[in-house]
Amino acid sequence: MKIQIIPIDRHDDVLSVRDKISWAKSPRMVLVWPETGRVLTRRLDLVILQRASLQSGAQLGLVTRDDEVIANATEVGVPVFKSVSGAQKSYWKHNRKLGPLLTDRRPPQDLRSQQSLNRILPQPVWMDSHWVKYTFFFLAVASLLIMMAAFIPSATIIVTPQSQIQTVNIPILASSQIKAINLTGNLPAHYLSMIVEGQNKIDTTGRVVVADRKAVGIARFTNLTDRVVAIPSHTIVSTTVEPIRRYSTTLDSKVEPGSGKTTDSPIEAMTPGEAANQSDNSIRAIEGSLGLQLTVTNPYAMTGGSSNLSRALSQADHDQLHDLLVKMLQQAALSQLSKSLTHDDQLIPETLTLKNTLDEKISSEINQPADTVSLSLRLEFVGMIISGSDIRTLAQAALDANLSGASLPLNNTLEITSTDKPVVGETNVRWQIKAQRQVMTQLSRDQIIAYTKGFSPADASSRISKQVLLKNPPIILLNPAWWPTLPIFPFRILVVVSGVS
Repeated sequence: MKIQIIPIDRHDDVLSVRDKISWAKSPRMVLVWPETGRVLTRRLDLVILQRASLQSGAQLGLVTRDDEVIANATEVGVPVFKSVSGAQKSYWKHNRKLGPLLTDRRPPQDLRSQQSLNRILPQPVWMDSHWVKYTFFFLAVASLLIMMAAFIPSATIIVTPQSQIQTVNIPILASSQIKAINLTGNLPAHYLSMIVEGQNKIDTTGRVVVADRKAVGIARFTNLTDRVVAIPSHTIVSTTVEPIRRYSTTLDSKVEPGSGKTTDSPIEAMTPGEAANQSDNSIRAIEGSLGLQLTVTNPYAMTGGSSNLSRALSQADHDQLHDLLVKMLQQAALSQLSKSLTHDDQLIPETLTLKNTLDEKISSEINQPADTVSLSLRLEFVGMIISGSDIRTLAQAALDANLSGASLPLNNTLEITSTDKPVVGETNVRWQIKAQRQVMTQLSRDQIIAYTKGFSPADASSRISKQVLLKNPPIILLNPAWWPTLPIFPFRILVVVSGVS
């Protein structure tokens, strides 16, 4: 059979429980006593509740451990169970003691007659007294005013606690070998590469000797045969002492037949420069087969060869240009890597290093004449990246670990700065950060209400300021504004803590 479970609260009385019974629709209902507190301990209470259940057409049972209630229930014939499940599983013995109450509840005829006689009895004289009526009227008005004073006014108290700065220094060790955040300061990191290219040029500072004019002179050929010997242009003659200097005839010529016959032919040095200037009779050799038919010498000195100093690319110029371009491209890689980062991830600039030289082109060779030289490079750089959210998580955890129980951090006030330069190792980076945020003392709204209820706004403000460290004096708003004091009931006072979200 279906059972209606009706829990009883500690503040319930016989009237409120009877109302609950009247709403029940089950043929059996169980009243469940609260775990703490004592209610409905009188025998009369159970009689009234049993009558109410019988009027609803239901049988009443109890779940309670109160010895007094159990004794009363035994006397009136109400079954008692140890638990709700026990009430659902146990057999209910039908109570027939109050069965006649369900039959005819109309009062007997003589009683109804007596009631009608009572209605026409004259009222007491004092009930017609004007002062009695006025007294009750004024009592009613006073009660209404008291109720209005208690429930109509409301107040809003706005307080702004004084914030303080919480600071903690955290040593950081970041490495790609670290996989998880650790409160000791360990942070995971990863490497990101960037390819950049560019060119630069500088003026050369080196010097090199550049030959600009060739030495010229006369070569005198002597015939060793008895026939004509032709000497074509570009016939090569040279000195015989180291360093060898070579010269070339500039015209075709010939030597008359007969031993000892001679002819002169103009010659010029094969290479320009002062080194080709030679004294007379220093040229003694003829290259080729003509050396078997002729002898040669220079009756006059070879003159006219000259050299000049010219600007050229030196090794220092090359190194300087290369270093300047690498630094320029490193800054470009740093900028591009920073722009490519997502959210607030952090690049450690000190870890940005050159990984590969992909291409290099230079406009001149070292020690070659050149007024300016240009260099183009295509380089790959790599740098260490640390997640910004990891840094914030570590900072917040360190701050929370050092936060007193009476303080509350303010949102969006966390600031993180580096206190020294990173020290780059082979596989990790070490440095120190400072994390700080604003915190304020947690305010108890119940305590503020206790300090202020029933006081005037001025007195309430003074009492709050003495008990709580505030940034500004408290703001107290009354509704209606003309009401002289704050409400006496706490639920009519709203406390707003400004600056805390």
